[in-house]
Amino acid sequence: MIFIIKLKYFSAFAFVFGLLSVFSMFSFKAKGNSEKNENVPFEFKLFSLVNKNNNFMISPISVEMVFMMLANSNVTEDAKNEILNAWGVDNFEAYQKWAFDFLLRMKEKKIVDINNSVWLNTDSGIALDAFNGRPFDFFTERFLVNRFNAKNNINSWISEKTKGKIQGIDIDGDFSAVLLNATYFKKAWESPFGKYRTHDASFNNIDGSITKTAFMSQDGDYNFYENEDFRMAEIPYEGKESSMYVFVPKQGNIDSFDYKWLDEGIRNKSEAYITLSLPKFSVKTDLCLNKALKALGIESIFKPSSMYSGHSISDVLHKTYIDVNEEGTEATAITAAIAKCCLAPSFVVNKPFVYVIRENTSGKILFMGSQCKF
Repeated sequence: MIFIIKLKYFSAFAFVFGLLSVFSMFSFKAKGNSEKNENVPFEFKLFSLVNKNNNFMISPISVEMVFMMLANSNVTEDAKNEILNAWGVDNFEAYQKWAFDFLLRMKEKKIVDINNSVWLNTDSGIALDAFNGRPFDFFTERFLVNRFNAKNNINSWISEKTKGKIQGIDIDGDFSAVLLNATYFKKAWESPFGKYRTHDASFNNIDGSITKTAFMSQDGDYNFYENEDFRMAEIPYEGKESSMYVFVPKQGNIDSFDYKWLDEGIRNKSEAYITLSLPKFSVKTDLCLNKALKALGIESIFKPSSMYSGHSISDVLHKTYIDVNEEGTEATAITAAIAKCCLAPSFVVNKPFVYVIRENTSGKILFMGSQCKF
């Protein structure tokens, strides 16, 4: 039997979920997680909160790395417990061992390039050990910056680690620390699509309209699964150590997608000869995750003094990029947690001002004046 897969009502995340988060999803036991079947994994909770039926993508592993760096820093017990509970981590030491092995394997096998960094603002007056990892640092680079060079240095690092696909974040010098993750993936398909078969076809948009767009197409043996709710195809990348899992709802739209689809699809997939017809696409996403994270129970980290050094997280920024074409997939993401507090305030006298010279013991004013122009 020949199956033709054409995608209806899609978001970029539905395509790429298996690519960037399947590693962490099937490592719950290694994390020391007591995950029960009825509980929804963090990745899917975040997806449902961010999904607004638009084209978008998130990188759960990028967000996870930043928050595990935070849990490993000098945060209060309440803040740490909220982070670990959100990810379902019961045993942080077991998780650290899993994360060390995972990151090492990703680097050695060159499956995905994951880089972590902490940027400390020397103008903020913080204790520089506030964000030093305790027993394990998640392969984190540490940099010292000041309010004047921070933006250029941070954004240069982001651009380098994402191969120029993400240029940086909008940040000024008024922060105490920035915890950063950059995740970069570029792989060819195990069986690249022939460009000669790429053709324009109709895509059924979520609003009911129809758009002509370029579809890649080829026939071959793919792992495939379908039930009354959805169809799934696994499209492997070169070496078959990573794959894209594509889900198409049979009824409704992508709001129907949940974590059980991935679990059921992977457990029950079987090889089938299909005609795979997949649109080419490229998507950029720019998100602030504060609201979604608070909805997932991570609240203390945003409150003053959530870290023992007096800091709190002001914003968690998340940017992603993906390009899917005949050759393969290039996908990258950055997550930045910006810590503020204990900042030396800026006092720039660049407008008309009044000055008073006072004898402090008696309180007598010796001189008063104003300076209105130069």
